[in-house]
Amino acid sequence: MFRIGTVPYQVAQPLTAGLAGRDDIELVVAPPAQLAEMLASNRLDCALASSVLSLGDSDLFLWADGPVVASIGSIKSVLLMLRPGCNSLNGVKRWAADPNSHTGRALAGIVLAQNKVDAVMVDVEGDAFDTEAGVDAVQIIGDPALDAVAKYADWTVIDLGDEWYRLTNLPFVFAGWLFKDADKFSDIAPLLEVTAESNCAAYAESGLHYHLDVKQIEMSLQQFAQWISS
Repeated sequence: MFRIGTVPYQVAQPLTAGLAGRDDIELVVAPPAQLAEMLASNRLDCALASSVLSLGDSDLFLWADGPVVASIGSIKSVLLMLRPGCNSLNGVKRWAADPNSHTGRALAGIVLAQNKVDAVMVDVEGDAFDTEAGVDAVQIIGDPALDAVAKYADWTVIDLGDEWYRLTNLPFVFAGWLFKDADKFSDIAPLLEVTAESNCAAYAESGLHYHLDVKQIEMSLQQFAQWISS
């Protein structure tokens, strides 16, 4: 039995559709932060998880030859939303990070820093969009981000995929298949590849990129790692 994790967002569907119905797979659906904990404690054999988890001295590897969740420009579901009255990044003094997001919060921090914005990330209990939260911006990912755009139409939307591409002229890899045990993953990888091949075509118009050249992935993650550590 292979223990495979994935996120509860639409962007993951092309890479995981059909896995839940297999007798040889236990598919665990959980937010990115929880998947990170399960990978660290060896409760999963692999997971479609935040790319940032594979950087630095991590013992997790990202399958660069396989499908990823990436953007070349706009991603639409990884956002920094600015409160009414704060119309540009320069106005951000305090921002709230999505507690479920490792890569998204790191990317938001990079975008602010590279724009020379000295802003403080804060933890907010409850609804960060509430006026009582006292933040100028909210970083949010996944389906909740899509819902927030519709619900808070008077907020300014900063697409973090767009911002990364503007800074680097590179794609951004938000997530990929992460694993520790390369031998075991070699048995799982063919199942994941077949699933992606059969489903990704239906999402060709989404703006998401599920297959990138390995060199592109490596260059993007190298730049990401460099800015995180600086």
